[in-house]
Amino acid sequence: RMSSAFMKQEAAALARRVSGEGDDGNARVDRLCQLIYGRLVQDVERNEIMAFLKQYRDAAGTPQASETAPVEYVALCRTLLTSNEFFFID
Repeated sequence: RMSSAFMKQEAAALARRVSGEGDDGNARVDRLCQLIYGRLVQDVERNEIMAFLKQYRDAAGTPQASETAPVEYVALCRTLLTSNEFFFID
């Protein structure tokens, strides 16, 4: 489940990993898709993900960071890890 303690822990660990791998948001998104899906991210997907990150970051009441990983990346990792593409092989 997306809200399980295990999923939260794994999403935070993955967010910490990619946060330390680059300063550029696009590079982090590229790395996340490579790690999670085993493929390159498409431009349309990258744009949607970057918009998600900005919207999450700008949301009122959002904490600044969690365990050295930006909370918007933790939320993104939870979303990607619970996506259909992650669970099913085409």
